[in-house]
Amino acid sequence: VPNESETSLLTDLPVENPSQIDTAARALFERGVGAVILTLGKQGALVLDGSTEVINLSPHAVEVVDTTAAGDAFIAGLSVGLGKGMGLVESAKLANAAGALAVTKMGAQPAMPTLDEITDFMG
Repeated sequence: VPNESETSLLTDLPVENPSQIDTAARALFERGVGAVILTLGKQGALVLDGSTEVINLSPHAVEVVDTTAAGDAFIAGLSVGLGKGMGLVESAKLANAAGALAVTKMGAQPAMPTLDEITDFMG
């Protein structure tokens, strides 16, 4: 679950537009990992698990205050979803919402949303 910069470092490929992001995700997948999820900040996220085409998760429109905890919140949301038996894509949607909520508050720990907050946010 790398972000854009990490993806570029891991693949030695640019990740500046949707085509490049797709190519980099596939390059990571071809290395033998079971699934690739890229966090793309204001571009949302991308999921590639091999059984489906690339799935782009749209970003949530929020006012960004601090991005410090966005990645941690995303991973936490993904872990909660998977732990609850949700599929990879549904877990990534939960994670995407968690990351979006986290950037609306200052700091790391105070920015971590609860599952109830994420569920309400997702509607």
